[in-house]
Amino acid sequence: MSQTAAFKQFCKLLNLVSTLKSSEIKAIQRLSTGDFPKTREQDSQIAQQYGVDTDSQKDYTHSECVKRIREVVVKCDLAALARTFVAGLNPDQIRWRAPLQAYAACKNLPLHRADFDKDMYTPPCRVCGVEARQEWKPIDHALMIAECGLSGRSDKESIEPFEAAMCLQWFLISDPPEPDQEDRKRLDQLIGIIVDAPSGTTGNQLTKMIAPAVGGNKYTCSYLVETLGFLGVLVNPRQRGDLQVWTNWRDRAYGTERNQEMLPPACGWRREFGLDEVVLQQLFPEVRIKKTKPSSGRK
Repeated sequence: MSQTAAFKQFCKLLNLVSTLKSSEIKAIQRLSTGDFPKTREQDSQIAQQYGVDTDSQKDYTHSECVKRIREVVVKCDLAALARTFVAGLNPDQIRWRAPLQAYAACKNLPLHRADFDKDMYTPPCRVCGVEARQEWKPIDHALMIAECGLSGRSDKESIEPFEAAMCLQWFLISDPPEPDQEDRKRLDQLIGIIVDAPSGTTGNQLTKMIAPAVGGNKYTCSYLVETLGFLGVLVNPRQRGDLQVWTNWRDRAYGTERNQEMLPPACGWRREFGLDEVVLQQLFPEVRIKKTKPSSGRK
């Protein structure tokens, strides 16, 4: 399947998902896995009804990934992405959280040649984590974004770069929502919770604390905290946000103990490290931070 055909499937499902019934989404999910033969005929009928091809995929190389990222990033407007992210704080519009996360995760990816570990069977690039050849399944990717606002798989130390680029490409041809008063209130509440968190609070603990403000489950809240790490809003002394500087895949800082399952930089955040007020104001200038102890931001 060509890049264009696969991308059309990706966009189609993302645009459809808000109108589909939960049972229809589950049917498409079951069909895409191929693990439910008993419901395959019924699930296929639903997918065909909406023109969804669950078998579509696109193979890509490391060099194609890097090229795609560099082309799409320069076309994005950070202010527009930030507004869309705020609108995505509405739990009914979670998919709109993903583009800003995608932008942050790949904005500063440098132009580079693949640097593979030849001792590994399928070695990832030491710079970006992308293997020599991979495959993209647009239906799975679209469902992931729609369900939890995650712009790409995160089974390594960061968001999968090619998937992040596809998320941005979708954003560029979309008509994203503008945030309303309730969305801005959610943002204020989110930042307020972080500011008021007790010293020693970790990123994982923050996940539970923000749920009342932004809704969703532990996964959507966890990915939201990770996004704040990618953006550099949450300060990690060991690794800056990807929005500020690229950190090579092999050099990314793991978390410890209860934070080890969260992606860096968020995995290394503690409340005493605070918020970067410069970054926060760049992204969300309408937010006013309440001054509390411990102090937040840069010194």
